[in-house]
Amino acid sequence: MRQQDLGEVRFGAGAFPSAVLLPGVLADLLNAHPRLKVRVEVGEWAGLLRKVEAEQLDFAVVERRTVPPDSALETRLLAVESAGWYVRGGHPLAARLGLAVTDLRAYPLVSVPLPAAARERLGRELGLAHGEALPLALECNDLIALREVVTRTDAVLSATPSVCREEVARGRLVRLDLDRVRPKVEFAVARLAQRTLAPAAEKALALIERSVGRL
Repeated sequence: MRQQDLGEVRFGAGAFPSAVLLPGVLADLLNAHPRLKVRVEVGEWAGLLRKVEAEQLDFAVVERRTVPPDSALETRLLAVESAGWYVRGGHPLAARLGLAVTDLRAYPLVSVPLPAAARERLGRELGLAHGEALPLALECNDLIALREVVTRTDAVLSATPSVCREEVARGRLVRLDLDRVRPKVEFAVARLAQRTLAPAAEKALALIERSVGRL
């Protein structure tokens, strides 16, 4: 298997990792190891972690803080990015300086599904009262779809620079002047503790780590 590139790898990726890493990783895998069978599932973090625990996936690339501390999984940190708030070019907030997070509440907020701790943190930043529901107009696991929605509406998106870099360069997206609030996104690999990965999974993981290094 090691010599002939035979085998199968099954892994999952959450919303941020799939948008940032998957295109490059999958292309690299097909080019470097064309005989590998690759099965990738993009989905909500809790479901992916359950499948790793049930050995239906070899590993998952997720936001590190979504992994419960009492789970049977171990994590390895890959990279940390500072998230920002993005709007379309020409948006009423685009040229304003010194914005407060509460200024965003006048516009639709869109996001990938957030774990409880992140929802609570965002609620505090938005000045919500205790127990007040987070005012998200749209939640979707497909971050690329959310990015496109933002370019066509007055919605506001929280995302990492690697997700929005090309659209910012083209003038389709603008990062708001909100650098005082810079939540972190921590990419990590979650896998069963004490479990040795098959050679195919090791190949995929090595390429993921290489891709993260290019962010």
